[in-house]
Amino acid sequence: MGLAPRLGKVHAGVLAQPDVCDEATMVSIPQFLVDEDPDCFVVSSEGDCMDKVLSVGSDLVVSRKKQPRDNSIVMASVDGCDYIVRRLRMTANTMILSPESHNPDHEDIIIRRDSEHSLEIPGVNTWYQAPREME
Repeated sequence: MGLAPRLGKVHAGVLAQPDVCDEATMVSIPQFLVDEDPDCFVVSSEGDCMDKVLSVGSDLVVSRKKQPRDNSIVMASVDGCDYIVRRLRMTANTMILSPESHNPDHEDIIIRRDSEHSLEIPGVNTWYQAPREME
C-alpha cells in the first residue's frame, strides 16, 4: 500500500465549498495509484448525485496527472470556488457535468465554452473505496 494526503470532503450533489482537512492526514491507497501519480490525493464524497456508480461516503483517489476525457468522473470547480463530483461529458460547444443518481432532483450542469462561466478540473477520479478500507 502507498500513502496519499486526504484533502477533505467534496460534494457529490449540490455545488459547495469543500471541507478541507489538514494535509498531514495520510491514508493508505493501492501503491500502483501512487506510482502512476505521486501527486494524487484523496477526498471523501458526500451526497447522492453519483450513487449509481459511487457509494455515498466513498473515498475517492483523484489524479492531478490524468487528463479528463469525455465520460471521466471528475472533481470540478465551477466559477473558481464550488466543487462537485460528476461525470464529464464534452461536446464541441459544451461541457456537461452529469449526475448518475437514483435521485431525480439532480440535474446536469451545462457550461458553454463561450460563456462567462469557467470550469476547472483539478483531477480525475481513478479509484474509489469505502473509507473503512482505506485506513
